[in-house]
Amino acid sequence: MFFKIYAYFKFLCRATNQHGVHSPFIYQLVTLCFYNTKKQAIDTDITTAYTANPSVSFSLKIARLLNRLPSYLEAKNIVILSQSDHIANVITTGNTVNVSNHFKVNEHYDLIYIDTSSQTLKTFQQFLTQLPQHVHNATVLVMHPIHYTKRTEHLWELIRSHSITQVSIDTFSLGFIFLRTEQAQEHFNIRL
Repeated sequence: MFFKIYAYFKFLCRATNQHGVHSPFIYQLVTLCFYNTKKQAIDTDITTAYTANPSVSFSLKIARLLNRLPSYLEAKNIVILSQSDHIANVITTGNTVNVSNHFKVNEHYDLIYIDTSSQTLKTFQQFLTQLPQHVHNATVLVMHPIHYTKRTEHLWELIRSHSITQVSIDTFSLGFIFLRTEQAQEHFNIRL
């Protein structure tokens, strides 16, 4: 518990909002997707999918953000690496996407969700070796949680320092990795 509190204060000291972002791509992502608070007709369905599992480890605000991502990023093929199928319900509610719970041969994914709480260092390193075969320039990796324990924070740092990572966004509870080769290598800490 102390680690999480310490990590949160460290995050707050470095974090900014959309006004501290100088990348046009990240600025649009933050303003149009992360901070989008418009009421949607789908919000009640997302709330229902979210509350269907009382042991959820993220807030309703995070669930709504995860649900907005596929449509904003135009993601069609998604892989969800988690032992819980609850996250798939949240992400797919109202979105027309193909979802898998493991990498398929010769398949490239637009969005990859990784539940770091269910990953060991060994399985995560195996994931990193398989990753380049299943991604393209527009692929986005979403990790949750990234500051829950020293182990999850270590996994976050491993992916951030990976050779394919161009842009990373730390929102404290979620981590986003972008592989956009046309973008300068940068890291952002964004408050949600």
